[in-house]
Amino acid sequence: MKRIYFISSFLLCWAAAFSQNVVKDWKLAIQSWTFHKYSLLESVDKADSLGIRELEVYPGQKVGGEIPGVFSFTLDKDAR
Repeated sequence: MKRIYFISSFLLCWAAAFSQNVVKDWKLAIQSWTFHKYSLLESVDKADSLGIRELEVYPGQKVGGEIPGVFSFTLDKDAR
């Protein structure tokens, strides 16, 4: 009797574990802090060269290029 309970509970747990939906289209992203020694524009170029299309930007990173200042919510409209 114990064996039947053990086997049935094992099979139920096994079925529950493998019935989960698997995410098929994962997207890999990096945080721009990975390239914190570079400007934001250089970070975008480096991520692109690695084939990474998603980037999370941290506040305080230099924007770079012809745009002065750092990335933050206070960035003026022209710089956005």
